[in-house]
Amino acid sequence: MVEFEQNGSVRFQFKKPGRGGRLYLVGDFNNWDETSHPMKKTEKGQWELDVRLRAGAYCFLYRDENSWYVDSESPYVDNPWGSEYSVVRVPQKSETDNPPPSSPKE
Repeated sequence: MVEFEQNGSVRFQFKKPGRGGRLYLVGDFNNWDETSHPMKKTEKGQWELDVRLRAGAYCFLYRDENSWYVDSESPYVDNPWGSEYSVVRVPQKSETDNPPPSSPKE
């Protein structure tokens, strides 16, 4: 699930099948770097990460040690490998509201 926060960040949330391990947010906003955006597990067992993105549309997936996952609650597009990418569309607010792309919020 993707939510837009009041502070301008985008909150990515995912309930990963299985237990433990690690989960990463991977997309065209970080050049598909598989480890640059680690997600944090909440007490409720879901994974979250807030990211500041400029207005626009971004393809993304979630990645653990073994698998790639789409966000079932987000729109999707076909990719060149015969599967799908999830898509988040960040709305335009104003020029001053647009932070640098892909900076994870700690």
